[in-house]
Amino acid sequence: MPVQGAELRGAYYDSYTIFLVVVACLLTWGRPLQGVKIENFTSSWADGISFCALIHNFFPQAFDFNKLDRSNRKQNYDLAFKTGE
Repeated sequence: MPVQGAELRGAYYDSYTIFLVVVACLLTWGRPLQGVKIENFTSSWADGISFCALIHNFFPQAFDFNKLDRSNRKQNYDLAFKTGE
């Protein structure tokens, strides 16, 4: 089975590279990303905004972070995971 990846900003990233980016982000625990402070593994991730902040930190041209709505959890999660694939 081939490794799937994503092309963002003219570069191709395989799934493993994207995984490493997410791990690196988690290691910056407590440092605000896009004004979002990640404090725990429950409420900090509940609305999908933290996932979007992680992805947007590395791929700022992928979507407009300022247009996200905290009340639309499904859309936020879908956007983050689709962009990170």
